Amino acid sequence: MFFQSKQHPSECDNVFHCCIQRSGSQWLKKILGSAVIKKASGLTLHVPKKDFIIPSENRAELQRGFPKKTIVSPLYVSYDDFLAMPKPENFRAFWVMRDPRDLIVSRYFSAKFSHEIMNAQQEEERQRLNAMSEEEGINYFIEAMPKRHKRLYGSMTSWMKSRDNANVLVCRFEDLIGARQMETFRKIFDHCRMGITPDQLAALLNKFSFQALAKGRSPGEEDKKSHFRKGIEGDWKNYFSEASKKYFKQVTGDLLVELGYERNNDW
Repeated sequence: MFFQSKQHPSECDNVFHCCIQRSGSQWLKKILGSAVIKKASGLTLHVPKKDFIIPSENRAELQRGFPKKTIVSPLYVSYDDFLAMPKPENFRAFWVMRDPRDLIVSRYFSAKFSHEIMNAQQEEERQRLNAMSEEEGINYFIEAMPKRHKRLYGSMTSWMKSRDNANVLVCRFEDLIGARQMETFRKIFDHCRMGITPDQLAALLNKFSFQALAKGRSPGEEDKKSHFRKGIEGDWKNYFSEASKKYFKQVTGDLLVELGYERNNDW
């Protein structure tokens, strides 16, 4: 049963959408910033100015906290930094995780084709990726996991400590786009005390569906140069060679088991 109220439906002073890049963060920001959500929750969207997972000298926004009566999205932050961040007493948060193997594939295609080039380093990386085979490109991002992307994947495991925090809901990107989409979004909006009716939710998910955002393409119909590339889970199976699988296991150890994506390393 959805939480319902005639005025100010959400009893929360803040809702925090926490995540890492390539976990549907911009898609969810569109949903959370919609007029339907604003009317149902009484909260407005606040978009942080920084990626707080990446080391930065300017962490003032994180250290002072965020405006009350807002949905903060997307908030790229580790669980430890989230705990230390000033928050009102009445808040809710949800953390969106994604299979690291799909993250690798998504980061590969984003860096090679679709992500806006912001600096010389990204331009150099794109040129390097275009000179590699697909397998080499995938392995390039696997190799980066314990090195320059260490904090990124470390932030994922840090959120496993939040499972005993009643104010935090842990959910999977795969469930947000798969067969359990409606159920998972209902859990999020119930958790965040938002008065969304089933009909409103269905209309919202239709408006922001992959097909709508990808200009008519269906999930699984790939455009490698689009930010909304494919829209399916488990796409890593189409790009990981046996050598890449072996290399991933070597580099990440028990990461998939720790995150609950595999029971053991015999995948």
